[in-house]
Amino acid sequence: MMDRTMQTVVLLIMPSVTLVITQGISISEGSEFIFVSDALNVLKEPWGSWALRYSLWNVTFFGLFYFKYKAFPTQIRWLAYFNLGVYLLTLWSGFTMDDPDAYMGSWRQYSHWVMSGVCFILFAVETPAIWWPETSVAVIYTATALVYIACYLLVEVFDKIPDTGIPYIGSHVEIPFEYVILYAHFVIVWLRTPLIEKEGFKSGPCSCCCSNLNGAKPDGFEQLQESP
Repeated sequence: MMDRTMQTVVLLIMPSVTLVITQGISISEGSEFIFVSDALNVLKEPWGSWALRYSLWNVTFFGLFYFKYKAFPTQIRWLAYFNLGVYLLTLWSGFTMDDPDAYMGSWRQYSHWVMSGVCFILFAVETPAIWWPETSVAVIYTATALVYIACYLLVEVFDKIPDTGIPYIGSHVEIPFEYVILYAHFVIVWLRTPLIEKEGFKSGPCSCCCSNLNGAKPDGFEQLQESP
């Protein structure tokens, strides 16, 4: 298992640095909004900027995967791979460097929307089911996700929310909720990891994957304890 410093780097610092740098690149390339998707991809940019963007995101994603692979007990290690697959598919489904004009309205754009939704659902389920199995956490996460989806649809489908005049937000008042949903997951994982290392995971409400987790400790931590 990673030491506390590396946990902080992988869970908190690297995602923050990557997001700030890549969002800054996107803004410099003319992005109108600051959705997380705008930090993942822009329609067209210099190949040097693209290489920096994708290097940062891939390093971030594989770091998160390694942490969860070491943190999860054997019976749910598949979830670490699932996390990585969702991250990479969300990133690469938004790749537009070779044909930006053909991307809009294509199956790839819709695939990116679907994978973004899967990422939201993953965090909304995994956080209260595994990392902090409390009803209040599940309610807060679900409510925040529903507010985000409702506001997004009110703008994109029904055009019911007026422009706020806030730069890079405009009528998309749901953008701050996106950051809360995503980043809160990593903060909660970081906060809960020391307790889980000591006491193990608690069974959450999801009977399909975490009903047998009571007392199960991270495999990396168990290996550390067993070493002479």
